Amino acid sequence: MNVRMGIMAELPLRTRGQPKTATGVMERVRWRCRRVPSRHAATRRPSSVYHQRVVEESFGESGMSPESPMPITPGASRTVRILDGMRDAAALLLLDPARRPGEPSAALVRWVVPLGLLVGLAWAATFRGAWRLYGEVGGLRLLPALAVVVLEALLTGRYLTLALSHVADTLDRASPNPEVRQLDDLGAPVRLRGALILVLLVLVQWTLIVSIPVVNPWWPPPDDWRSVFNFLYPQPIYRPLLLAPLWGRWSILLAASIGRTAPGADALTAAACGRMTPARLLRQAVVPLLLSCIYFSRERNFLIGAFMALGVLTVSYLSAVALARRCGGQTRITLLATGQIGQIGFLAIYRALWGHIYL
Repeated sequence: MNVRMGIMAELPLRTRGQPKTATGVMERVRWRCRRVPSRHAATRRPSSVYHQRVVEESFGESGMSPESPMPITPGASRTVRILDGMRDAAALLLLDPARRPGEPSAALVRWVVPLGLLVGLAWAATFRGAWRLYGEVGGLRLLPALAVVVLEALLTGRYLTLALSHVADTLDRASPNPEVRQLDDLGAPVRLRGALILVLLVLVQWTLIVSIPVVNPWWPPPDDWRSVFNFLYPQPIYRPLLLAPLWGRWSILLAASIGRTAPGADALTAAACGRMTPARLLRQAVVPLLLSCIYFSRERNFLIGAFMALGVLTVSYLSAVALARRCGGQTRITLLATGQIGQIGFLAIYRALWGHIYL
């Protein structure tokens, strides 16, 4: 009541004596909005022309508030925000983030795992096409596995591969290399240790993909109503190819939620680390965990997929902590290197547990 009396006392004289007409009430509302603007007025979309005018009179035509750096964009929509998040996620994983202009989108972390699923589909499609084209030699699919490794090294995961090779260059140094803090210069030469790690990384990944065995599981017959869902269950040889990039991109989010951001990190890395919380990390793990439990179950035993997820979590967590301590915080190179380690770790764990799944 005291606050209300104080506001009434500060009202202009021409409004205190007016009757309670529509004009008088509107004048009071306009004066109070101009006098005490809402702290959320500069961040929300105006619902009418009158609200837009109140905001412009309070904060200026730019719609900027001293408390919020976000301008009012009446034309912004949910579709635009989704496209911005997908573009920033692709810039972080597939393109050169240093050349990305503008401020990062707040929806960046939502599209890292879905992009990993698209990469897994590209792996499976490439492997299937190369298998039909080149066949196999002695029961081993050498050229199909090589096609997947070339796709990963040149397009879908070249930054992950370069990140791990650049990290290897600093393992024999007393202090972290300043060039490792950012991966902006992709043409930077890789030293001997990094080159050896790069070759070893490609060889290990090719070996793990070649060693994936062929299994013919049971599917419902065409006259069974469950046969309409057969397309959701690919052949077992394609399942690790589908899930390895998915777990690798989730490992990037795990690294983003650990520790602090390094002072030299770029804008996309800072945005990814700033937006990650334990709740978001768990939500992003639902799809990889669910697919792993379903695809790698045996006689309705879903614990094998859960054990695989636990193994990827352990390997990625230890790698993220070690790399962050080495580079003085989380940078883009530590995030991508952790993703590469998680991806290869998943393939290795799958190959180790293959006998418990299908035999």
